[in-house]
Amino acid sequence: MAFFTFTNPGTNSMKNRHPGTEHSGSALEAGFTLMEVILAMAILGFAILALSRMQLTALGTNQTAWQFTQAAVLATDRMESLMALGYDDPQFVTDSQEVPPYKVEWKITQTGTMKNIKAITVTVAWKEKKSAHEYTLNSYKRP
Repeated sequence: MAFFTFTNPGTNSMKNRHPGTEHSGSALEAGFTLMEVILAMAILGFAILALSRMQLTALGTNQTAWQFTQAAVLATDRMESLMALGYDDPQFVTDSQEVPPYKVEWKITQTGTMKNIKAITVTVAWKEKKSAHEYTLNSYKRP
C-alpha cells in the first residue's frame, strides 16, 4: 500500500514573513482583534442607519407622488365629464365636490375677449402633513 503526503510550499515562507517574531501557528493569532471587530460593527451600524433613513425618505416621497397622481386623476375625470356636457347644459356650471382628503372645484366662466367660449378651470386641493397642495387643469369649450 502506498501513502502520499502533500506539503504546502508556502507554509515555511509564511512563518518567516515578519523577521524577529515567532508564530506558534494557532488559529487565535491569525484572527481579528476585538477592536477590529468592534470598529467593523460600528461602520456597518452607521451604514445601516443611513440606509434606513434613505428608505424612510423614499417612502415619504412615494406617498406624495401617489397623492399628486390621485389629484391628477380626479381633475382629469372632472374635466372630461364637463367637456362631455353640452355648452348650454344646466349641469355645465361652477360647483365643487368633496372626495376626502381632496376638494375638487370647477369654475365655468365666460371669456371676456371671445364670444361663445367658456373657460373651464378644475382645481384639486388637499393637505398633506403641514403643507397644502393644488393641482389645476384649464381648458376652453365652445358650442
